Amino acid sequence: MVLLHGFPQHWWEWRGVLPGLAAHYRVICPDLRGAGWTDAPPTGYTSEQLLADVVALLDALELDQVCLIAHDWGALLGYELCLRAPHRVRKYVSLGVPPPFVRFDPRLLGRGRQRLTYHLLRDFTTNRNTCSENDIELFAASCAHRPAPPPRPLSTAADAHRRRRPHRAPGVPRRMRGAHR
Repeated sequence: MVLLHGFPQHWWEWRGVLPGLAAHYRVICPDLRGAGWTDAPPTGYTSEQLLADVVALLDALELDQVCLIAHDWGALLGYELCLRAPHRVRKYVSLGVPPPFVRFDPRLLGRGRQRLTYHLLRDFTTNRNTCSENDIELFAASCAHRPAPPPRPLSTAADAHRRRRPHRAPGVPRRMRGAHR
């Protein structure tokens, strides 16, 4: 079983499920190029190269076919693997990313306060302070194409910390730009 992490995570994202899966499967959680303990070369962040990295890993480990679970940006890569090398994937579970054939429409989110948005941003995080209520309101407004509420004043050091640029490690901007191409 291969687990592909999302962005900006690395293999450690899977720490909560590894013991249960490892009791039944051989589990491989690679760090994708530019994440975790890998190098962050100046190039090589295209979907083709990231896919080639995963296929090269499968070849190096002599894995002809795998069960694949992927999250976020890794899920996009998982879909690419399923579409370009379907013989390599026995089963696939995508977490947090819909199938590539689904067209997003803001009406899917509902009206008024975006319950789905609140649920996703509040209930599926290990750190409840990741997004403030103001952050969620701004995000929900952008999804529903409604005017954003006026920003609230910063109330805590955590609010101030969240508004700083969080992902400024070398290689991260390249990875963000290249992974969707």
